Amino acid sequence: MIRWHIVFHERLYADHYATLSHYGNSVLVSDGENGTPLSVKESLGAGLGVVITAAAASELPADWFWVTVVDETTVGDKEALRLACETNRLVTAALRPLIREKAKALWDWSVLVPRYVESVRAAFGLHGP
Repeated sequence: MIRWHIVFHERLYADHYATLSHYGNSVLVSDGENGTPLSVKESLGAGLGVVITAAAASELPADWFWVTVVDETTVGDKEALRLACETNRLVTAALRPLIREKAKALWDWSVLVPRYVESVRAAFGLHGP
């Protein structure tokens, strides 16, 4: 059975977290994003391919072929979205470990915290450990 994870109002409920990697892919169609939503990053962190609109893809590497960007004009077209989801699922089904690794390299706390500390140090002219 194919399962798609569709995000509404960018909230994932607790029961979804436990089964997130059981889904075929994640879908977020929106025209009001400012950057890449946390729900998309969480889906990628779970190893899922994602189907999103350009507004939600602005912070993602352009070479991530497991991210399918659909045009905002297709948002109401159920058949176009179904086809995008199906194609994304077929391409990404065997790539979950790679998708997870790439997401972790960008958004894991072990990566983000040192970057944040460095930016604070640079902003205040602090040196040393």
